[in-house]
Amino acid sequence: MHRATWTHVCLAAVLLVALRASADEEPVPVSRPITLDWAAVDAYIEARREAARIPGVALAVVQGDRIIYLRGYGAADDRGRPVTPQTPFVLGSVTKAFTALAVMQLVEAGEIELDQPVRRYLPWFRVADEKASGEITVRQLLNQTSGLSMYAGRRLLADTDASDGALERHVRALADIRLAHPPGSRFEYSNANYTTAGLIVQTVSGLSYEEYIREKIFVPLEMHNSHALQDEAERGGLAEGHRLLFGRPVAAPHLPFIRGETPAAYLCSSAEDMAHWLIANLNEGRYDSKSVLSPEGMSVLHTPPAGSRYAMGWSQSSVGELSILMHLGEVPNFRAQTLLAPSARLGVVALMNVNTYLDQERLAGIPNGVVSILIGRMPPEPPTASVMPIIYTAIGFVVAGQAAVLWWSLWSLGRWRRDDASIPRSARARAAYVLVPLVLDVILVVTLLVVVPDLFKISLSAMLLYQPDVSWICVGMAAFSGVWGLSRTALFLHRFAISRHRS
Repeated sequence: MHRATWTHVCLAAVLLVALRASADEEPVPVSRPITLDWAAVDAYIEARREAARIPGVALAVVQGDRIIYLRGYGAADDRGRPVTPQTPFVLGSVTKAFTALAVMQLVEAGEIELDQPVRRYLPWFRVADEKASGEITVRQLLNQTSGLSMYAGRRLLADTDASDGALERHVRALADIRLAHPPGSRFEYSNANYTTAGLIVQTVSGLSYEEYIREKIFVPLEMHNSHALQDEAERGGLAEGHRLLFGRPVAAPHLPFIRGETPAAYLCSSAEDMAHWLIANLNEGRYDSKSVLSPEGMSVLHTPPAGSRYAMGWSQSSVGELSILMHLGEVPNFRAQTLLAPSARLGVVALMNVNTYLDQERLAGIPNGVVSILIGRMPPEPPTASVMPIIYTAIGFVVAGQAAVLWWSLWSLGRWRRDDASIPRSARARAAYVLVPLVLDVILVVTLLVVVPDLFKISLSAMLLYQPDVSWICVGMAAFSGVWGLSRTALFLHRFAISRHRS
């Protein structure tokens, strides 16, 4: 054999060995934790709590298959009960990842196929478009690409039905919903996707959604302080939820769980239990000696479709250069966030017993800050600005405008009563006095009760639950404009009629 040939063989052998060795090694993480400075973590969370007036926070941090930090901060209720790692909180939309796991378990059991239409499992399922009703698939529900709109998933957020049939009733209520996009064409976040997926789990398994989650996820993951029903959670020491009213937390412990939305938003868990959940997600479906899903199934849950950043109950994001999977969760009086950094083998969850709809930035991102500390980056400063003063100022201007119109109306009526000659004589002038303020009142009523809720893609009743301070002020202003607008119009017309009779 020629020397050149031997040289090529040797080079090829060296290259083969190098490639095999690199294949056998673990992938090099984008970033590894370089410090476990829990004092810095504690100081950061306390600063965030103080800045946002958060009553209580529960934190869990895991690395690989180990819990490396558990801590409760502040109070679980207004009686001063301390938050502990075992205190349950409502998870909000973090629930969606549990529902997606339940579906995938049934996929692996051969009971569900992701690319089959929803109608294979719910034959009566429909939206307003009959053709589209038969095209929506299970995978599209989980990837939020079914075409169901954000509003479709929010319009029943104030429904208080807690019966066993609530979930099916919520899904049947989609029959008059027009899709925002053709099925499979693009992403739009909607609770309706996950209520429908939860009903599929319930129908296919023969268990209620709550029973399925308890038996197939909570039990194997040893999530002993986790609950799927409101009364169970309350008996288990559920934290007392709060809403921020005029910037201050006000206890709202008795807000109903929306049972028809349970698969999208109403599971409850503690920081310690959520640590077990994070470990299973970081370790290919395994916690301790138990497996809730195959590695392949877990990979499907964590991988978004092409052109999207939303997988199945997990959304792609980043902390600095570190790629993460995360999900936010919120109901009117609780907020949660989970975060996975697979390349660094890190998982973080933060649970809070407060929420606000219009000022979310003050509550968001605590797990991101914790991860920043662990990988040696400076966490973001607690936000000092708030959008609420701007909103309250805008409301103040509207109220001042209403007061000015009220004063002008009463002044005009008083002047006309004292001096009949001051009443406008022409039909055009009188029409202007009646129609201009009435049209302004109608515009204000429609804006406050229709346009504003539509702008936030939420029903008025749900707005009253999520942001009661601003919402009730808006309702009050609308009621005033409606009642006074009609009363003023009647008084003006009456005064014009008297004037015409006298003349």
